[in-house]
Amino acid sequence: MKISFRLTIIRKLCVFCVGLATIFNSPNAISQEANTIPEQGKAIIQSFSFNLKAALQNAIKEGSLKNSITACSQKSPEIAEKYSNSGWQIKRTSLKIRNAENKPSEFERNILLQFQAKKNEGLPISDLNFYKAEITENGKTHHLMKAISTQALCLGCHGGNLSEEVQSELKLHYPDDQAIGFQEGDIRGAFSLVYIEDND
Repeated sequence: MKISFRLTIIRKLCVFCVGLATIFNSPNAISQEANTIPEQGKAIIQSFSFNLKAALQNAIKEGSLKNSITACSQKSPEIAEKYSNSGWQIKRTSLKIRNAENKPSEFERNILLQFQAKKNEGLPISDLNFYKAEITENGKTHHLMKAISTQALCLGCHGGNLSEEVQSELKLHYPDDQAIGFQEGDIRGAFSLVYIEDND
C-alpha cells in the first residue's frame, strides 16, 4: 500500500513539477498560430514544457523519483538545445539554480527580482511575464521571460524535507545545487528566451 501510494505521488510530481506543462496541448498545433515574436516565444515555451513532461513521465514509468532526476539532468539540456535554433536561445533559470549552466545573467537576475517583487505585491505568478525588444550590434534582439510556479508536489525534489535517496541523487548530478527549500506557490524560476533578427 505504501509503495503504491508513493508511486502515485511520484507520477503526479512528474505532471506538476515541469511548471507550465500541465496546461499545454500539442505544441505543433499551438506553433501554427504563432505570428509575432512574443507568440513564437510562448509556443516554444509550451513545446519545451510539453517535451520535458513526456521525458519525465517515461522515466517515472521505470519506477522511482531517482529516475526522473537522472532524466531531467540529461533530457532538459537536450530539449533546450533542440529549441535553440533559427535565431532562438532558450533556457530555464532561477535565483536558486540547480544546474550551474542555468545561472542567470545580470539582466535575467534583475527580471527575476522584479517578478519576486510583483508576486510580493499580490500579482499571480501566471501573470509574471517580461518582453523587451532592442537594437544591438547583432540586430534587433527580443528578450522574453515567463515565471515558473512551484507546485505542491515539486517539493519532493525542491522542498526542504528531501528523502535521503533524493539528496544522494541530487548530489551526484548537481553537487552545487541551490534549488531546495522551496514552498508551494514560490517562484521556482523562469523560462528565458532570446531571439535575434538578422541585420539583413
